[in-house]
Amino acid sequence: AAPSAPTLNGTISTSSSLSFKNVTLASSTILTSTGSGGISFSSTIDGSHDLTINTSGATTIGGAVGGSIPLASLTTNSGGSLAINTTSIKTTGAQSYGEAATLGANVSLDTTLGSSAGANIGFGSTLSGASSARNLTLNAGTGGQISVAGAITTNVGTITITDSGGANFAGAVTASNSVVISSTTSGASVIFGGALTTGTLTTAAQGYNMALNGASGTITNAVVFRNTGTLAF
Repeated sequence: AAPSAPTLNGTISTSSSLSFKNVTLASSTILTSTGSGGISFSSTIDGSHDLTINTSGATTIGGAVGGSIPLASLTTNSGGSLAINTTSIKTTGAQSYGEAATLGANVSLDTTLGSSAGANIGFGSTLSGASSARNLTLNAGTGGQISVAGAITTNVGTITITDSGGANFAGAVTASNSVVISSTTSGASVIFGGALTTGTLTTAAQGYNMALNGASGTITNAVVFRNTGTLAF
């Protein structure tokens, strides 16, 4: 049976699964399942420390992260799958999600709780909605980089970049409603490396660079590129 612990610290390793509810991190914590067991959080996670989750099984984040006390950082490894079923993940440092991720809710990822400079937000694989279209809001601050290594595929509605020090979507991006760039630091770049398919693309009037490098893709509605940096197709 999987243990439940309200306070976590140090390294916890098992060949089975781990399940937690209403967790507080007392120090930097590493959770590992060597037997590809699931690691799940059914409720909140708080505490000003690093949390690392390692399993080639299923990782599930079911409650608000950092809602009361933001985490220092959150890292999941590159094996298995990740279900982000919460509406909010807040950290003072980087958020790094290594495996294929699904969104079970409209979610905001925010790394600006330490300062407006923020920190990186990265996805190492594909990203999709679990069922109906889910919205994804990314706030990496003025200095944090946003990166998505794999394609953003089905059941994603709106992708919003609240703020960033640059963004790189390496694969195809499909957002059924819209992609919104609310703010990005002047001189930084927002790059769509694959096909961008969405209803509406909204850009902020700032000095960042923008590149749409995909060989195909469709933006249904007319676009006004308001960025004053470079624009490449």
